[in-house]
Amino acid sequence: MSIFDRVVDRVADAIEDVAARARVPASIDFRNETNSSIIVVMDSDRESHTIAPHGQATFGQANVADAPTFYVKNESGVVIYSRRVGPIGAKGSYGWNGSTF
Repeated sequence: MSIFDRVVDRVADAIEDVAARARVPASIDFRNETNSSIIVVMDSDRESHTIAPHGQATFGQANVADAPTFYVKNESGVVIYSRRVGPIGAKGSYGWNGSTF
């Protein structure tokens, strides 16, 4: 490994360390624009909300620069859609229309 590669690795490690220590909370509003209840899960159960028809929930366990995956489930708990978003800012907003967000 060259000296350049070692320096780049150390800088990358330092940046990752600073980012891990400086977690800045993010707020993500998620709207259900359909006539059916849905369950929305962020990152394999980091946070989950059941959202009533035409309702809204706020996800607060994300951090700025995260790139979470959201899973939309029907009332039976079956995943009907998933999408990775991000990196996110301090505030975000998504709306489920029955086929995408």
